Amino acid sequence: FPADAAAHIGAAAHLGLTAIRAVCCCRAGKSPDGSAIARKPDPYRRWRLDARPRGASASLDIRRAAGRPVAPRPCQQGTRMPILAKIHHVTRYTYDRPVALGPQLIRLRPAPHSRTRVPSYALKVVPEPHFVNWQQDPFGNWVARYVFPERTTEFSITVDLLAELAVYNPFDFFVEPEAEAFPFAYTADQRRDLAAYLTPEPAGPALAAYLATVPTAAKNTVDMLVALNMQLSRDIRYVIRMEPGVQSPEETLRLRSGSCRDTGWLLVEILRHMGLAARFVSGYLIQLKPDQASLDGPSGTDHDFTDLHAWAEVFVPGAGWLGLDPTSGLFAGEGHIPLSATPHYASAAPITGMVDAAGVDFHFEMRVDRVAERPRVTLPFSDESWEALAAVGD
Repeated sequence: FPADAAAHIGAAAHLGLTAIRAVCCCRAGKSPDGSAIARKPDPYRRWRLDARPRGASASLDIRRAAGRPVAPRPCQQGTRMPILAKIHHVTRYTYDRPVALGPQLIRLRPAPHSRTRVPSYALKVVPEPHFVNWQQDPFGNWVARYVFPERTTEFSITVDLLAELAVYNPFDFFVEPEAEAFPFAYTADQRRDLAAYLTPEPAGPALAAYLATVPTAAKNTVDMLVALNMQLSRDIRYVIRMEPGVQSPEETLRLRSGSCRDTGWLLVEILRHMGLAARFVSGYLIQLKPDQASLDGPSGTDHDFTDLHAWAEVFVPGAGWLGLDPTSGLFAGEGHIPLSATPHYASAAPITGMVDAAGVDFHFEMRVDRVAERPRVTLPFSDESWEALAAVGD
């Protein structure tokens, strides 16, 4: 099968996807403004990666179009077994005297383009009384604007949401033939629509030197993105940074370290200097403890956790916006829940607004709990469950 298919199978295996199937299928793409574009099967790309999570029955079923059409096989979404997870997120400011709060903009609602389904969402804000208006910013993200008519000694935001974590293949997309090899050029219409995401900031000496290390010879576009994302995860050491703001690309490259927001912004600038449209994304990251330890690589986290996170998205014709997480070196998956995607990181801050000068105590709490999950190959019924089922029969 095609060499680029082999490369993506390797990348999918790195993501913990072991059962891979190459078939021909139909998919719908998206234009830069988010509208759907109907697509037909691509006669030049008769393969697709279907994958199951690591631990499921592993089989390699490769079907090639050897001179004859291959019937499209619909995706069996119903076979996925999502884990229903609940996020509880609290941000609280307690002031040492009554203060006046200016209008507060809260960007903590999953964005419309989130691939992870969120069946339930609630946002609670103190103090009351207050006035709230839900709106969408110029980039289509949800924003809640709160106005507080009275002074207060506390300002708190509580988010509760349910997320259906169903594994999906991040490489399940088409790429337009003219964009398959990098470098490629956007059409005039695409450049007009993507103008806000194409203009980079001037490159300093450190960024210019780093750009020289990125391969620019013609190669598969997706392969290039995979390699660049993984290169950044190796070159930039992840640190938990409590200082406000985002480091400049120059500072991140000089320190060779940064938080997720620093590395995400660095990747956005690198992509723009390479002629690609990119945007900054803030969101939630959910990582659950795997059912079984990995036999051929890191097993991941040893406990369930969630946190605010940041990454980048790049626009590829035919595929639409693709999420790249340079902190991990992986493409965004079901655990990445975007809240805001914007041309500049300042427009994606979870909370922005003014407040009177005062002493403040800050409290932050986040946790994730499994609400419901079905038995599966890697987590079958326990002995106690079987005994309970047998007892019902008796």
